[in-house]
Amino acid sequence: MALIKPKNLGANELNLADNYAFTGTVTGAGVSGKVLQTVLHYDSTTANYASVSYQNTALAVAITPTQSTSKFLIRYSIYGGVVDHDVAVAFNISDSLHASGVTHRIAPDSVSGGDLDGSSGSRMGAFTAIGSWASNNTVDNWFIGHSTGEYLYTPAYQNTTTRTFTVMARSSFGKNFRLGMNGQNNITDPRDVRFRSIISVTEMSQ
Repeated sequence: MALIKPKNLGANELNLADNYAFTGTVTGAGVSGKVLQTVLHYDSTTANYASVSYQNTALAVAITPTQSTSKFLIRYSIYGGVVDHDVAVAFNISDSLHASGVTHRIAPDSVSGGDLDGSSGSRMGAFTAIGSWASNNTVDNWFIGHSTGEYLYTPAYQNTTTRTFTVMARSSFGKNFRLGMNGQNNITDPRDVRFRSIISVTEMSQ
């Protein structure tokens, strides 16, 4: 931004062509929320994930922060199939540098009715999810589930070390969630479609 000369100063009192060394703290020109960098990853991995507890998937992206006090806007769009109509899938995000471990969820799961896993006899909490359609068992073969998430994350443990953000999945009864595919290997059937998921992370200043 250009330096503006106050009207009550003479022409020789402030030379706008000169350089000036300022001391103290400059206020009123905050840069909170400034975008520092964005990284993204398109993933076409095909893999099965079957667990009542969160586990990391292949949908992940690494970022090396430019500042030690940054926050991160994490977005994902994940696609996948399920083994049958009886399955719901919950998603969350992990941070490889989290003090509680590499599969600790960083986004808040819904706590409506209890934040529980996918075990039988409990209600499964999720940040984002794909729902079950168990009332109709005739549409289970070629279904594609889609879930999107967006979370602004400020790590409690901050530095400029590379960290990896990963979409995690867990499923009801521990049945298969099929990342990147809606069928196993039906190479002669065009309904067996393959697709990409995406995750992006934007580093922002505090």
